[in-house]
Amino acid sequence: MRAALLLAAVSLSSAPASAGVISEWGGLVSALMTGPGMACGQVAGIIQGVDPTWECALTGPTATVSELAACTAILEGSCLDVGARDDDGDGYTLDAGDCDDGDPAISPAADELCDGVDNDCTGVADDDPIDGEAWYLDRDRDGYGDSAVVTLACEQPARFAAAGGDCNDLAARISPGEPERCDGLLDDDCDGAVDEAGAVDAATWYVDADGDGHGSALGAVVACEQPEGYGASEGDCDDGDATVYSGAPELCDGRRNDCDDAGWTDDDGRVSLLDTSGTWIDLSADFGAGTYAAPARVTVIDYGTLNLCSGTYYATLVSQVDLEAVAVDGPGSVTLSGGNQARAVEVAVGVDITLRDLVVTDGLSDYGGCMVFNGVGDVLLDGVEITGCSASVAGGGIYAQNVDSLSLIGSSVTDSVAPDVGGVLCNGVDAVTVIDSDISENTAAAADGVAGGFYIVDALTAEISGLTANGNAAYYGGGGYIGASGGVRISASDISDNSAGYYGGGLWFDSASVDLDGVHIDGNTAQYGAGFFLQGASADVSMTDCDTLSNAASGVGGAAYIYGGGLSVTNGDFVANSPHDIYAAGAYSYGYAENFTCDPAGCY
Repeated sequence: MRAALLLAAVSLSSAPASAGVISEWGGLVSALMTGPGMACGQVAGIIQGVDPTWECALTGPTATVSELAACTAILEGSCLDVGARDDDGDGYTLDAGDCDDGDPAISPAADELCDGVDNDCTGVADDDPIDGEAWYLDRDRDGYGDSAVVTLACEQPARFAAAGGDCNDLAARISPGEPERCDGLLDDDCDGAVDEAGAVDAATWYVDADGDGHGSALGAVVACEQPEGYGASEGDCDDGDATVYSGAPELCDGRRNDCDDAGWTDDDGRVSLLDTSGTWIDLSADFGAGTYAAPARVTVIDYGTLNLCSGTYYATLVSQVDLEAVAVDGPGSVTLSGGNQARAVEVAVGVDITLRDLVVTDGLSDYGGCMVFNGVGDVLLDGVEITGCSASVAGGGIYAQNVDSLSLIGSSVTDSVAPDVGGVLCNGVDAVTVIDSDISENTAAAADGVAGGFYIVDALTAEISGLTANGNAAYYGGGGYIGASGGVRISASDISDNSAGYYGGGLWFDSASVDLDGVHIDGNTAQYGAGFFLQGASADVSMTDCDTLSNAASGVGGAAYIYGGGLSVTNGDFVANSPHDIYAAGAYSYGYAENFTCDPAGCY
């Protein structure tokens, strides 16, 4: 179109310059101004190209006033009629901000691209390009920016990062690139969780069913905080027992507490208290601190069971609470020794105590060389061996006074000595029970000492069965003394080879009511009443199926001396006693299966 117009303009180029401007050029100007792609400022140049002698310009130096006015009018009128030219057809003219009217891809409406060109005519190339990368403001310069502050750019702007997601852009140690740490407060890795399982310093926790802090690797978890039912250490070889785990302290409980099968042999030398709440208390150091010359004094203040494993402990056990002390490895495995310096066992007032399978030896004190029970509750000695003890006053082995009950079951008191009562002293014990026990080779050493073996006074009841009382010695009542007591029964027992310097080689009954059933009294010696001595108006002794054999008195009463009270014999054997069997205001001799009664006046 533009070429056609130019040709039209050339065909008119011969027109004289003096012709009127409007009449001569008006049509051309109008045609030019309405042509597509033409701009108002180009018209004068086209006319000048057709007619070089005519200068149509707003300030042409050779133009006449009329020509200038006409040209100006035509041009201004045409521009007003047609408007600005848009050569590249992109909808924007130069006047409207098109910075390149020859390229339709460049205009204020174009998208800025990363190509080094000012595509959107802002005056800056590559600013906010649609194909630019997203960059995030990175205030703390940790390589991660604030996702809420983003810009698009072809190149990385200063203080911006390629990655967003920084949940704290003011702290460089917090970003998606940081590891989670167990700090209890911060979301270090910006994943929305605090102290999650993947924390770099999280601990491994092990399933701990028994709550001892140690568990099994099976089912272990990694976490910052200890989960319920998990422990910090593994190596628990028995997760059903809180006292057993790798490295646990050994207890006297028969278990491999430390899970060390290779290094464990037994619990020898250990002492542990299992209190009534189920808690173990290790007392090994307390009991192990003593020596023979300086026994330890260990006071137990927690109710429970005291377990003692094999060994010898130089210590005084002082119980201030109800307690059971046990040699867990069985009879004879544990020795509790006073080192001939102190008692081995003391019990506070009102306390009940049970001792099982212990050997108690070398005790030394004023009352109760090995054990003293004064004003206590119930005392049970089960399988206890008491030997080699001494007292400076009374009760070489045991001193029990004002006690609710004293029971010796399968126990023994031997080789002990005191001025009075070398073996067992029971004074004011409400209930005395002796079953299958041995009280032998004890000595009441004073010149007038009473009861080498046992002494029972003021007992409400005394049940003695299966007693062996042999080889005891005293001035009065070599084997034993029973006085001022009712309800005493001795059955299936052996009272043999005891000696008294004056009377009652085997037994001395003093104002006591005693039933003897199946008792063997043999080989005892004394000046009077080698087998037994009976005195006191209220004394009442009955013998059933008993045998009194080979007892020897240096005076009278080889088997018995009836000084007071009464004796009733049913099916009794009296053989080989000397110088005769019974003395009751006279001498009496009997044989086998005898039945008779005696009082101080005689036998009938």
